[in-house]
Amino acid sequence: MYVKYIQIFRKMEECYDQVVHPQKRRVVRLVLDGVMGRLIELKQEMVTLEFGEFHFMDDIISDLKLTPSDIEVPIPKYFLLERQKQLKERERLLASTLASMGIVEKESKPEESLSWEEAVKVVQVMERARQGRMHAKYMRGFLEQERHRQKRGEVSTMDEAYAAVIIQKAARGFVQRRRVRKERDNEFIFLGMIPPPDSQHSHDPIRLSEETQHARRLVQDANESEFQQALKVVRERLRETEGADIQERLKHQIRQWFIECKDLTGKFPDYPPEDEGGSKALFVNKTPDEIEKELAEAEEAKDKGRAPRPLRLNINARERRRMHDLNDVELIREEKRAEVEDEVRQQVDALMREELDNLKLVLDKDKGKRKAKKKKKAKKKKGKREKDLTPDRSMEELFEELVREGVIVRYPQVRLRDYLGSYNFLGTTLRQNEREPMPGLSDIRNVVTLFGVLPLGSESVHTKLVELKAKSKERKLDKAAPLVRAMLILGPRQTGKKMLLHGLCTEVGATLFDLTATNMAGKYPGKDGLKMLMHLVLKVGRALQPTVIHVGDCERMFMKKVPKSDKTEPKRFKKVLPKLIKAIKLDERILLVGTSQRPWEGDQKSLVSCHQKIVPIPRPDYNSRYMLWREFIKRHGGRIRDTLDLTSLTKVSDGYAGGHILEAVKQVLTEHRLEQQAARPLQAIEFIAPLAKMDPIYQDEEDQFKSWLEKTPHGKNRKKALEDAEGGQKDKKKGKKAAKK
Repeated sequence: MYVKYIQIFRKMEECYDQVVHPQKRRVVRLVLDGVMGRLIELKQEMVTLEFGEFHFMDDIISDLKLTPSDIEVPIPKYFLLERQKQLKERERLLASTLASMGIVEKESKPEESLSWEEAVKVVQVMERARQGRMHAKYMRGFLEQERHRQKRGEVSTMDEAYAAVIIQKAARGFVQRRRVRKERDNEFIFLGMIPPPDSQHSHDPIRLSEETQHARRLVQDANESEFQQALKVVRERLRETEGADIQERLKHQIRQWFIECKDLTGKFPDYPPEDEGGSKALFVNKTPDEIEKELAEAEEAKDKGRAPRPLRLNINARERRRMHDLNDVELIREEKRAEVEDEVRQQVDALMREELDNLKLVLDKDKGKRKAKKKKKAKKKKGKREKDLTPDRSMEELFEELVREGVIVRYPQVRLRDYLGSYNFLGTTLRQNEREPMPGLSDIRNVVTLFGVLPLGSESVHTKLVELKAKSKERKLDKAAPLVRAMLILGPRQTGKKMLLHGLCTEVGATLFDLTATNMAGKYPGKDGLKMLMHLVLKVGRALQPTVIHVGDCERMFMKKVPKSDKTEPKRFKKVLPKLIKAIKLDERILLVGTSQRPWEGDQKSLVSCHQKIVPIPRPDYNSRYMLWREFIKRHGGRIRDTLDLTSLTKVSDGYAGGHILEAVKQVLTEHRLEQQAARPLQAIEFIAPLAKMDPIYQDEEDQFKSWLEKTPHGKNRKKALEDAEGGQKDKKKGKKAAKK
C-alpha cells in the first residue's frame, strides 16, 4: 500500500504541476494534500510496527517490476513556485541587512588594482618570456632542418607509386580504426557500461520536456490572473443582483425566530454574539424535520410564483465565451454566493440587534427587573499567554537584530536531489539472515522528505497531521502521531549532515536559525539573555514560517563534563532547548534539527528525549560511492572515458564519505587539468594521492554508531522483538520434536 501511495503521489504531483485550468488545479491540490497526509500516516504506522525509521522493500520492487526511482518520494514544486514573492522579499531584507554590516559575498569582492609601475613590470616579464619562447621555437626548427638535410644524402629517392601506397595504407587504417572505435562505444553505451555523451542538440528530449513544462507554467500564471479577475466580477454582480434578496430573506428568518422564541418562552431571546458567528449559528444545526419543512416551503413558494430571482450577469457574448473556456462560472457563483451571504449577514446582524433591543424596550414594562435579570457573560478561561518582551519593536527590527547577531543565517541553495546516494538492494536479504542492515543514502533522503519537507512545505498537510495527533491523544496513541517538532541527524564527518539541513531549508524556502554553541558564544549572556534569545527566535520564527532551527554538535549540550579549553559554554542551552521544543505549538510549522557526529559523548537519554526522529547516516556503500565518483567528476567538468576505471576507484575508496570524494575531485580537476583532457584523459590513479591524505571513516567508528543506536527506544524494541521471534521459533521446533517422539 505504501508503494502504491507513492506512485499515486508522483502522478498527482505531476498533474498539479502541469494542469493549466485554475479550478481543476484547486481540486487536484485537495487530493494531492490528502495523499501526502495519508502517506506520512502510513509511514509512521510502519515505523511503529517495525521499530525503525527505515524499511527495505527491495523484494517488493522486484515483484512489482519497479526501479528505486519509482519509490522515491517527490517534493511538490508548488512549495517554492507559489511563494516566490515572499522568498524574494525575505532575501532582499536579508541582503540589505548584511550589506549594512559590510558583509559582501566572496565572489563579488573586487580585485585589488596594481600600481602603474607594477603593471609595467608584469607586462615586461610576460613580453620577455614570449620572445624567449619564440626564439627557442625558431632554433628548434632550424636544427630540425639541418638534421633532415644531412639525412637526405644517405636515403634514396622514393618513387610515386610506393609513396601513394603508404599514404593509402595510413588513411584506410585511420578510417577503419575510427569506425571500429565508434561501433564499440555505441555498443558499450547500449549495454550501460559507459555513460552516453552529453547531448546538446536541439532535439534533446529532456531539454524539450523542460521547455514544455516551463511554457505550461506561464500559461498557468496567465489563466490564474484571469480567474482572479473573474472572481471579482462575479462577486460584484452577485452583490448587485442578489444582495437585496439575501438581506430580506435573512431578516425574515431572524424575525421568525424572534416570534417563535417569544411564543415559547414569553420573552425575546438574546442575540448570538459576533465571536460565535452571529445569526449564522442559528441555522447551522438543523434536524431532518426542519430541513423537510424548509424544502416544502420552497416548493410552495415556487408554486405561488415567489421564487427568488435568478442571477443574470451583464456580460457580453465575448466575455462569457472566454470565461466559460477558462472557468466554470457556476462553481464560481456558488463559492462567491456564500461569501456575499456572509458579508450581508454581518450587516443584517447589526440591524437586527438594534431591532431586538427596541422590541425588548417596548414590550418589557419592568425595565429595572429586566436589567436585574440580565445574565452575566461567562468569562472565558484564558490560557497562559507568553509575555511579549518586545511589544514596541517591529518585526523588521527584530529580524535585522537576529541577522546582525548571526542567529538568522543565509544558507547555500541546494536541493535534496543533489544529496546523491543509492538504494540499499540487500536490506531484505540481510534481515532474513538475522543481520541488521544500514540504510542507503536514498532511504535517508526519503525519511527527511516525509517527516521534514512535506509537513513544513504544505500548511494543509501540517493541519491534517495536527488533527491526527489530537485524535491519537484522545485514543491514548500519542506514539502513532506522525507530527515531528524535532529531528536529530547524526553520522560521521563528511557524510552530508549540513547538506541535508540546507536541502531541507531550500525545498520549502524556510528561515534558518543557527543556535549552535560555537555560533552563540558570547551572545545573549546570562539567564535574561537566553530568555530574550528564545523569545526572539519563537516570535520571528512564527512570523516567518516555515522555520528551521539548527543546533549543531547538540551532544555537547548534554555532556557530563565540558573540557576546560571549550569557551563556548554549550551546557547553558541544556535546560532551554527542551523548553523551546515544548513552546512550539502544534499548528506552527517550526522544526528543530540537531546534528551530531559523536552522539555517545553526551547523555543519551536527554539527547533522545529531545528529538522525536533520529536519522543516522552511514558510510556510503559501493553503489553510492560509484554514483558519487561519476556525478562529481561530470559536474566539475571531467570527461569519463574508458581510460578512467571507476570500478577500481570505487573499491579503493571504501570507507571514505561523500565529502572526501568531493574534495579529492576538486583537488584533481583544476582548470589546467581540464584543459589537458583531450590529449591526456583522466585516470583513476590521479585521484588516489589526494584521497590518501585524508583520514577515512574506520569500522570502529561505525560500530560505535551502531551500538549507540541499539540503545535508543526503537533499537531496544526491535532487539526485543527479534529475540521474541527467535524464542517462538525455538519453542515450535521443540514442540515438533516432542510430537515425533
